[in-house]
Amino acid sequence: LVYRNRAAAWASKEKYDKAIADYVCAVAVKPDSAEAYFDMGRAHARLKQYSRAIDAWHKCVDVDPAGPLAKKALELIDSFDDP
Repeated sequence: LVYRNRAAAWASKEKYDKAIADYVCAVAVKPDSAEAYFDMGRAHARLKQYSRAIDAWHKCVDVDPAGPLAKKALELIDSFDDP
């Protein structure tokens, strides 16, 4: 939770590289954190690292397919797949 909170703080300051580094730490500590993967995807998207964003959103769905963020993650993935 500490890493996710700090990552969110970095993201709010548009320091997405630092946010991603903390999200990586967050999922290392808690690999089933759909929230960390979802937010990591958003940070990657802000940096226009779209394939990394999609990968993170897929992990979000993998760890909690029935969770509330899974549907949002799938919608975001689909939005990048559309021409």
